[in-house]
Formats: sequence, C-alpha cells, structure tokens
Amino acid sequence: MFVFFSNSFFVFFVYKKFSKNSKFVMKKFVCGGMIVSCERRQGGKRLNKFFNNRKLLFFVVTMVVFIALAVLSTFNGGQNTVLSTGNESISLVNRIFGKPVEWVNGLGESISRLFSTYEENKVLKSHIDHLFELQSKNETLEKENEQLKKALELKGNLSDYTTVVSAVIARTPDMWNEQLIIDKGTDAQLQVGMLVMGNNGLIGRIISVNATSAKVGLLTSVQSTNISVSAMIQIGDKTEYGVINKYDSKSKMYVMSNVRLDADIKEGQNVMTSGMNGVGPSSLAIGKVSSVAVDNTGLFKEVMVTPTSDHYDIKYVTVIKRGSESVSQ
Repeated sequence: MFVFFSNSFFVFFVYKKFSKNSKFVMKKFVCGGMIVSCERRQGGKRLNKFFNNRKLLFFVVTMVVFIALAVLSTFNGGQNTVLSTGNESISLVNRIFGKPVEWVNGLGESISRLFSTYEENKVLKSHIDHLFELQSKNETLEKENEQLKKALELKGNLSDYTTVVSAVIARTPDMWNEQLIIDKGTDAQLQVGMLVMGNNGLIGRIISVNATSAKVGLLTSVQSTNISVSAMIQIGDKTEYGVINKYDSKSKMYVMSNVRLDADIKEGQNVMTSGMNGVGPSSLAIGKVSSVAVDNTGLFKEVMVTPTSDHYDIKYVTVIKRGSESVSQ
C-alpha cells in the first residue's frame, strides 16, 4: 500500500507539472497500477526549465530514493531498510573513528608497560650489583683466609724460630713490585734484615721499621740492589750455593748468581734459603729452576728461578725472626 500511494503521488505530481508547464500532455499512466502516457505539447523550453529547477529536481530524486527504499523493505520481508542503513552507517563511523582511539589506547598501555619494565630493570640491576659486590667481598675474604691459614701453617712448621704473622696495610701502585708496609714493628720485636714469607714462599726482607709498622723490600724489586738472599739447590747428597740478588721483570724470574761452573743443576729442581748469612732459617721455599746458563764472566753459572710465591696478591705475611732472638725470648 505504501508503494502504491507513493507511486500515485509521484505520478500525480509529475502529471500536474508536465500538463501545466511542459510541452507534454499526460494521457495515460502506468505507475502503481495506473497507465501513464503523454503527448507532445508546444513550449519545449519549459521542460528545460523544469530540469534547471534544482529544488524541484532534488525533490524528485528524494522521492525516487524513498520509493526505492520502500520497495526494498517490501522484498526484505518487512525489515526497516532505513534503520539498517543507518546502523551500517553508524557502524562504519565507529570503525573509522574507533581504530585511532584503540591505537592511542594501545600506545598508552605500551608506554606504561615500558616505564614499568624500566623501573623493574633498575631494581633488578641494583640487586645484581649488590650480588656482585657480595661475591667480590666473599672472594676477597676467602683469599685472605687462605693466606692467613698458610701463614699460620708456616708458623707451626718453623718451630725452631719465632714468627710473627702480619697484615699488609699499604702497597702503592707505583711501587707495587718494590715494597709493601705491614702492621707490625718494633713493638713486636721486628728488626731490619728479617726474612718475610708470603703465599708459601720467600718474598723479601724488612728494610725499615718503626714502633707499629715495617717496610718490606721485595725480591721483585728492580730498583734496589741491596736486597739479596743466600740460596741453595739440593742435588742428591750435594748442595750447590748461590745468591739471589736480581729480578728479571721481563721473564718474571729471580736470578741466582755465583753458582759453581761445574754444578749439575737441572730444570725443575727446588731453590731454597741456605741460612748461610745467619739472618734466617734454611730450607725456606724460594722457587724452582727454570733454566741454567754461564754468566758473562764465564766463571759461574747463572740460574733463572721461577718464584714459588705469587707476589701480585699478598694480604698476609710471616716474618721470620733470627734464631738467637728466638732463644732469648
């Protein structure tokens, strides 16, 4: 019914316009059950005027659209096509404007997660740094305990001599291989010339002392020439003697000089203190033979000795007192 009345109204409107203003005379109509026909009338210019009338043309087009929508609603089982079209339009608008909004919201969440992750990483980094610090401290304490244990064991082995275990309190980088300072002095009956052990090997002797500290000259010194130690190499039932009075910084070895030319010294043999100078016990470990050669004079052999002690990392030392002083105490 809606289609019929709509079409009838449209045809009636067009009939009135055409029969009155145009050069056509409407005779018959076929629109919504009616037959429509027309005849030519004079005055064709009025038809052009009709098409030039924008308001009228817009109205006609609008009516055609509504009629078409009505027809579609009839074929769609009575569904409201206008409402469906409106819903689709709204849905399209939502999709057009909704995607940027969703993207902005997602970007905000991503930025929030980024800052949250950054803060978590800062906390984790601080924990890791703290763990590394604790690990470093533990390793340092373990090394110190190991060195202290060795120093105490050495003290127990030297029962014939009085020993003093002392901690290293100063060692400057520019004099690292030259000397170090320990926390014992004349208050502990330490004197110049006493031998000093560290890391299970001889490392030097005391070169100066005061009430509460002492300076130890190291065998690795390349500046001092007055730090020498009498040494020996035990070869079966024979003993070869010499003096360690030089350090080769390139090979990182002691140089044992004044060894007999015919001494049968071989690589790997032990080098120890001889005690011949009366300032310390014999048989303190110094190192092992690395190589043997004739010296520049051609009168003696020169022995290169690999140190037993690690001179780089020294935390505790053991000072060996003279035998006569041990007895007096």
